[in-house]
Amino acid sequence: MLVLDESGSITLTNFGKMLTFSEDLVQSLNIGTGEAMIAFLTYSYSTRVHFDFNTYSTKTAVINAISNVDYSSGGTNTADALETARLHYATAYGKRDNALSLAIVLTDGKSNDKSSTLAQAQKLLDHGVTVYCIGIGSNLDEEELKAIASNPNDHYLISSTDFDELTTKITGLVESLCINNVIPTFTTCHMEIQDNNGEIAQSTHTIGLSSECKNQQDFYGKYQVHYASTNFEVYADISGLTAPTSAGDFAYGITDAKVQMIKKSITGQTFCLRYIADAGGYVEYNRKNYTYAKTTSTRDLCYYFDDVAPKHCKDTGTCSSEPLILSKEITRERNITVTFSGWQDPFPTGATAVFASGIKSYELYLYEMVDGAPGYLKMDTTSLIPANKCTCSSASISLPNSTHPALYAVVLEVVDIALNPRHARRFVFRDDVSKIAVHTHNTFGATSATNITGHKWQINHGDICFQWRDRFYNDKMVHFNPLNPIEPDPHNHFQGTYESTNGAMSTSGTPNVHGITDFYYSLYRDGVLVTENETITNFEMQSICLLPSLTSLLDGQTFVFRLLMKDLETCPSGTSDCYCPSVGPCHYRNFTVHLNSLIANNTHLGNHNRKYFIEVKVINIARLETSERVNILVDESPPEEGVVSEGSPGSVDIDYTSQQDLLFHWEGFIDHESGIKFYHVAVSDVCLTPDNITFATIFQELDGAESDYVVSLPKEGKYYVTVIAYNHAVMPSRAVCSDGITFDSSPPIIFNVTLQNARIPMASACYGGESWIVGPRGLRVKDGSNFCNFNCSSKNDVNLVRLLPEDIERKRNFNCDTLLSLEMVNIYLPDDHIHLYWNVTENESQLSKTYVGIGSNPSTVSGPDIIAYEEAKHLTFYKKQHAGIGNGDQIYIFIKAINKASAESTAIFGPLILDQSKPVCQGKPEVKVEY
Repeated sequence: MLVLDESGSITLTNFGKMLTFSEDLVQSLNIGTGEAMIAFLTYSYSTRVHFDFNTYSTKTAVINAISNVDYSSGGTNTADALETARLHYATAYGKRDNALSLAIVLTDGKSNDKSSTLAQAQKLLDHGVTVYCIGIGSNLDEEELKAIASNPNDHYLISSTDFDELTTKITGLVESLCINNVIPTFTTCHMEIQDNNGEIAQSTHTIGLSSECKNQQDFYGKYQVHYASTNFEVYADISGLTAPTSAGDFAYGITDAKVQMIKKSITGQTFCLRYIADAGGYVEYNRKNYTYAKTTSTRDLCYYFDDVAPKHCKDTGTCSSEPLILSKEITRERNITVTFSGWQDPFPTGATAVFASGIKSYELYLYEMVDGAPGYLKMDTTSLIPANKCTCSSASISLPNSTHPALYAVVLEVVDIALNPRHARRFVFRDDVSKIAVHTHNTFGATSATNITGHKWQINHGDICFQWRDRFYNDKMVHFNPLNPIEPDPHNHFQGTYESTNGAMSTSGTPNVHGITDFYYSLYRDGVLVTENETITNFEMQSICLLPSLTSLLDGQTFVFRLLMKDLETCPSGTSDCYCPSVGPCHYRNFTVHLNSLIANNTHLGNHNRKYFIEVKVINIARLETSERVNILVDESPPEEGVVSEGSPGSVDIDYTSQQDLLFHWEGFIDHESGIKFYHVAVSDVCLTPDNITFATIFQELDGAESDYVVSLPKEGKYYVTVIAYNHAVMPSRAVCSDGITFDSSPPIIFNVTLQNARIPMASACYGGESWIVGPRGLRVKDGSNFCNFNCSSKNDVNLVRLLPEDIERKRNFNCDTLLSLEMVNIYLPDDHIHLYWNVTENESQLSKTYVGIGSNPSTVSGPDIIAYEEAKHLTFYKKQHAGIGNGDQIYIFIKAINKASAESTAIFGPLILDQSKPVCQGKPEVKVEY
């Protein structure tokens, strides 16, 4: 409570100092419910209660109310003021139980009734109120002042020249006794659930961070909760608190802690543990115990039940692509590319996406198909490739080298975070070793011709029939046929669209005869072609009869029947792997050379950084040949990774930018054997990997000679640059990521500018289409007048209004026509001491520096001509003693704020005039005595 003497002996000047001190004191405290609460009294003949403890709950409202207190003068009834103060330390006026009671009395001690004053002072002290007393003026009553102040007087009795000392003492006492916002902190919390089969799911923490409680995440599982366990630690951090020496016993810490079980159901099912802890304590001060209000902290850790496996968009009917796509289903090569985009984790109908745990990983398996039931194949149980979980959408697989044709199952396992799996399967057939052979003891001839002529002469005009039963076969499929149909999966992992039921290689197998999948025939009559390469549809009969309509038999005619056979490995026309000359069949032109065969033959020179040559020789049937030689440098080591930085080469790395165009550079990537061929560079909101870098929105492949690049950032936010170097063997380095850069083009916003001791004549102004009233203390209040607000809809904004603090709890109705416009008034200062305060909003890239300058007019904002820009030692206030401004000088104060992205804004505060002249009394006062 502030108790101010406004009697005639105080004088208006000293009363103004008392109000200024009161405002500064309130400015230094935390005001609000659960914080310091202020009551304000002034007295002369009688006591005026301007507001009680429960009248205002914000600092701005309290300061504004103090600024509106006027000076009444009169006698000095200190006893009445002290009694009123004591009576207002009551619940009805906002006094809180166990709250520390402080009173600050500002007086010269010369009361009208000294004995009553001393008696009321003792009653106030006996009421448990700690009283600070400030002597105002030069003619003080020391005895009375000492009686009002608490003991010891040397601590609680202060001279009027030591306002700063009192502020320090009050704030120090409040800060040491009042524990502000010390809420319990959960250092650890861990949750584990278990079903009745013993399956366990437990909370995890954010990758790359510690396992402390704040990093623990809600988790998912597919298990019904039968049992839950947890452990947690909590504490209240008061390490920075030191109780004053005048305080007695003191204790503060955790008073209560508990865990609640909460089951939530919003279409989905959630089981949560709520950790609740209270902190509190007490302090003994002036032989009285004060109990701290308890603070509470809660932390929810939840388990989301998710027993729905991931699905592909084709299964949900939202796309037509396949869940698993192989680049080749029939191949001679080892390497194939597998893509698997379009997967999603569904959530229950009517629920939100939070009930879907999300895709955790993709993993590919490769199984060889082996003999199963007679005439069928089954999938082997051992994968032929290493386990490799990823969050990618494509991968490369190397098929094993084999001495026989083989059918492989490529299996994709998609697992969500709750560990629900979904599987998809596709087949790939590889054959680079087989050829079509002939059983010479099995005949190929015309069965419609007579036996006695060796099946060469037909003696009727019926069908001409040919047969080649068991004569032709694939030489590597005699004992095992990988083209047989496939047994159903015994575990039902592959159902519907997730099974390979169509395509070149499906579960129904590939029709074939001894590994041969296609038969074609050509027919010549008397040397003239009748039909060429006609497909034999029912080739499994290994025979065909040609109708008379086709042959048109006449005596003496000669027919030649030619049979063409193909297996799956035969090179088809129209594919990139095949070369089809104008004469003769197609041939493969892509081959894989296994260099380890050189080692087996002892013809190698080394394994790494060695040159080899491959000679390709082509011979036609006329025995003419052509050969070409290709030199190969074998480089098995990836490039060494370097460093990626934002900014130009040779400069320091930057973390913030206001420019949309981002220049970044890299260095240190090196390959000692084959050199750097090219780079993959990308900019994204996360660090990328070789698997997903090409899918980035900002991606570029650059020549190996490049070392920097410029991109245009699409929007504000934080970005990371990823660079991968490839050598001439097309082997990638590890992905190297920059430390990140924040793109922020918005400048800081300066507001709540307050100049200590400055006064503004009451004025009106427009801003944002609304009418505002500016009071003497520099606070702006919304004008409740509809007429004034309507007028502002067509007027320009006065920027000074935006800079001033707003009193949000008050609204005034004024006739704006009776007030001066803010653009027409000056801000007045009583001296050249500049004490300037402000706030800055900067949400993206943090505030870097602030500067303050003083100029003679707004046009000097770029280069102030009175005091050049000086860096503010503190980001939100600036003090300048004796700024060198003359009486009557008009100035403008410029506040410049710069964020770490180098975006800046400048606020112009003014015009200000230094007015140190005293008021002049034009006429002599006249005194009239009336009887």
